[in-house]
Amino acid sequence: MTSQPPRVRKSWDLILTIVLLVLFAGWVIVCAFAGALLALTGDSCGSGAVCNDDQIGAAVYLGTLGPVVVGLVVFAVTISRLVRRRVAFFVPLVGDVLVLAVVATAFVVASNAVAPVS
Repeated sequence: MTSQPPRVRKSWDLILTIVLLVLFAGWVIVCAFAGALLALTGDSCGSGAVCNDDQIGAAVYLGTLGPVVVGLVVFAVTISRLVRRRVAFFVPLVGDVLVLAVVATAFVVASNAVAPVS
């Protein structure tokens, strides 16, 4: 029987991952708040623009709940990699980009819901 030597914990990875997770949590909160502000997209509806209220509502849900869902997945993947003693610092960095992509998509959906009256 050959036994594998125990994996040695890279302390730099653990410290960097924890710092990046804390920053990522703040990023998720900021992006979810920005997604909630998409509800203000409909302020010009009626007077100077024709709006699709359902599309604006979908954009608000996507912009608010999307970053939270991505954040929970990133936290789960990061913690599972840390438990298995694998390098995990890059997971929150990828999560930052994914959260930004979700919020940007929500902003595009909301902006397409408003058509100016000509």
